Amino acid sequence: MITPTVSIVVPMFNGERFLSQTVNSILAQSFRDWELVLIDDGSKDGSADIATNYASNDERIRFVTQPNGGVANARNSGLKTTNSESEFVIFLDQDDTWEPDALADLISAIQSTPSAVAAFGIAQYVDDNGERIREGELEGALRDRLVFEKGKVRNLRIDEPSIFASLVICNQMVTPGLILMKREPLMKVGDFDQTVAPADDYDLYARMSRHGCIVFLDKLVLNYRLHSANASWSSNIRYATGLVRKKLASSSENSSEQKILANKAYRAWHLYQIVNKPKYAWRCIKQGQLKIAMGQLYYTGLAVVKFVKNFK
Repeated sequence: MITPTVSIVVPMFNGERFLSQTVNSILAQSFRDWELVLIDDGSKDGSADIATNYASNDERIRFVTQPNGGVANARNSGLKTTNSESEFVIFLDQDDTWEPDALADLISAIQSTPSAVAAFGIAQYVDDNGERIREGELEGALRDRLVFEKGKVRNLRIDEPSIFASLVICNQMVTPGLILMKREPLMKVGDFDQTVAPADDYDLYARMSRHGCIVFLDKLVLNYRLHSANASWSSNIRYATGLVRKKLASSSENSSEQKILANKAYRAWHLYQIVNKPKYAWRCIKQGQLKIAMGQLYYTGLAVVKFVKNFK
């Protein structure tokens, strides 16, 4: 078997609605030296038939099934099925799609920095039909990267990579299809942690950042689909993200310096939110975006509560 440069894993669960669009965006990549593992996590719809058809028509594609165990488990199973000699690994969700040069651009980005363990790019929101919505919102959020430095939270420049001191604050990589990882450091840190799903990807990136930086590519690579099926999923993210932050602060994998940094950064992050979210809410009010403004004020209140509790 010829070793591919990139191993792609797409976990599936009742994904027939958008799966073809996702796989077609992989087939349309300008960079073609890849393998694709479609891992079905106990679907009850027609996902398996769709995947089987693709696998029978392209030798780079394999279809694997397993009993339902959740997305983290499916990602782990899919990874184990890939060619262990490939240089890079990336996970793409069943309802997202790539821009045609996504893989080529991410490979160039990661190769530009020898110390990098990964590279990630920009995404935009699209609707059920793949039409762009909420223009500029997600792009702006992804560019607004932060780092804890010298006791304060500051914005990273476009040319600065994300590092451990960034990931202990928050996860800027909103979906796995944005981030291309080197296989070697990925295998060092171990599997996706199912106990912190659906923030298992955030946890993985944070663990990888202990081994090197994550290059930021200021270019659109992915279309992030918003639909009713992923709305309820998003509602669990805040709780799971809190679990990841606690894990990061207490992990035995931390150096003494990283442990101190993780705990101080968490407090500084709450203070940063308390100061900046009301400003953002006010801008939203002036633009007539009242729902977003209310959400920002709600999160400000949560930040105040957490900031106070953190000093008890």
